[in-house]
Amino acid sequence: MYDPIDVAHTKYTTPVNIDNNFDISGRFFVKNIINNKPTSQYGNFNWSYENNTNNKTIETITFNTPIGQTVAKIIITNNNPVLYINKTSYKGDDLNLLMTQNLGFNIPITQLHYWLQGVPIPNIQIDKHTTYGFYQLNWNVEYLDWHDVAHPKIIKITNQDITIKLVLLY
Repeated sequence: MYDPIDVAHTKYTTPVNIDNNFDISGRFFVKNIINNKPTSQYGNFNWSYENNTNNKTIETITFNTPIGQTVAKIIITNNNPVLYINKTSYKGDDLNLLMTQNLGFNIPITQLHYWLQGVPIPNIQIDKHTTYGFYQLNWNVEYLDWHDVAHPKIIKITNQDITIKLVLLY
């Protein structure tokens, strides 16, 4: 299968700071196995996270086709997720299950916030450090390229039957 995001690795160095509020966009490629069938999806995404002065968090993740048509949108307000596909909304406590059932893939949203910024999740054990990243919560997080020392450019995240590659734009 053609892998549109294949580059040489760059040695991993932990960034010093992370942003509690962010707005990141880029491209995604997800390859996984569901019901013993390999599948892949790709497109563009935009992810914004805001923790306002009232301690209310609003997280919005939009998945678009390569030409910009919105496929799905996730809005998480104070840890309550809603998945929107077309004009239908799906609510539930388990965002990963909602995504798998309705999109055919899921991504580790709660962990990815940190990994997109080049850092492990605070106060969660790192299972192993590698040359290009680390293992945490059974995920192998690899930083394949960097915009600069604090901003990852290409990230590859794998866990058993799923591979996620992200190209980040700032």
